[in-house]
Amino acid sequence: MGIRIVSTGIVYRNPKPYLRSIVAYQPSLMVLSEIEILSTFDVGEAVESVDYHTMAARSRDGGATWELEGPLIPNPPPRTSHTVRTGVTNIRWIRIQVEVN
Repeated sequence: MGIRIVSTGIVYRNPKPYLRSIVAYQPSLMVLSEIEILSTFDVGEAVESVDYHTMAARSRDGGATWELEGPLIPNPPPRTSHTVRTGVTNIRWIRIQVEVN
């Protein structure tokens, strides 16, 4: 199973760009089945800003539409940044433990 580009689209868009500059960095795609894809990416005002964190979005229709699932670490300590790399092996999650200091 591989990835072939058949169309393009947007996985994440800053919901209020006129109020706050938030950009997405470091995207990763994991093909979970013929129609399900998980994308993780880092968002923040800058690469090392205190609001920098990893988010997830999932497509259940082969990438035509995306649902934002939210941050991978839902309640990090205040004024911290983190990034999480994800991957799959044999369509099973690799569990990642992250400590934020």
